[in-house]
Amino acid sequence: MRSVSIHIGVCRVATSIVESMSDDLISLLLDRSKRVFTQKEFASSFRNVINAPRSDMLALRDESKSFRQGMRQVNRFDNVVVSQHALFGTAPELFVYKQLLPRINKRAANLADIFADRKMRIHLAIASQKDCLMSVMSDDDSFDFEEDFEIPSWADVVTNIRRGCPHAEITVWDFDQPETMYVPFLAALLDISPEYIDGLTEAHLDTACCQELKHAKTLNQ
Repeated sequence: MRSVSIHIGVCRVATSIVESMSDDLISLLLDRSKRVFTQKEFASSFRNVINAPRSDMLALRDESKSFRQGMRQVNRFDNVVVSQHALFGTAPELFVYKQLLPRINKRAANLADIFADRKMRIHLAIASQKDCLMSVMSDDDSFDFEEDFEIPSWADVVTNIRRGCPHAEITVWDFDQPETMYVPFLAALLDISPEYIDGLTEAHLDTACCQELKHAKTLNQ
C-alpha cells in the first residue's frame, strides 16, 4: 500500500530535518519512488486546505490550483514524506489553558481526508515542556503568561491527533538529547536504514537541525 510519513515537531523540534538531506540521499529516495516535501513546498500546496474549516475543506480542495498541483506530485510516487513541524499549531498555542493546540482535531481530520488512500505514519518529535517554553519565550516577544497558563501534556497531543487520524500509526520521538536523535529519526521518517544517512547529510544535521531546541537548552542551564 502507498504511504505518507509526516514529521510533526510541535515546538519547533527537528526543524530543517529534511532540508539537511544531501543530493545523493534525495536521488536514492527518488529511485525508490519516495518524494520528500520540504516545509516550504508542503505549505505552498496544502496549508490552506489543511487549515480550512471542515465545512469548507472539500470545496477549497476542488478550487485550489496549488493543491491540485501538489496532489499531482503526490500521486506520482508510492511513498511521500512530509516535514511540517507546525502543521497542527504554533508553539505558543501549546500553553493556552484548556485549549491545547485548539485547531489540532480539525487539521488532523483534514489531513486524514487528503491522504485517505495511503497508509499514514505520523512521527511526533517532542522535547521537555520546559525547553519548549524557554524556546517560545526567547523567540516570541508577544508571548505573555496569563493567570490560566497551563503546562501541556504530550499524551493529550497524541490523543487529539488520534481523534482526527484514527487509522494513523503514531510514533513519539523524545529529543531530550537532539544530537543523538536526529539521524535515527530521519532514517525512520524516510523508512530507510540509518546507514544510508550519508556523511554530508549528517554534517548538515549537526549545523542546521534542532537549533531552536539547542538554544532553549542552553538558556535552561
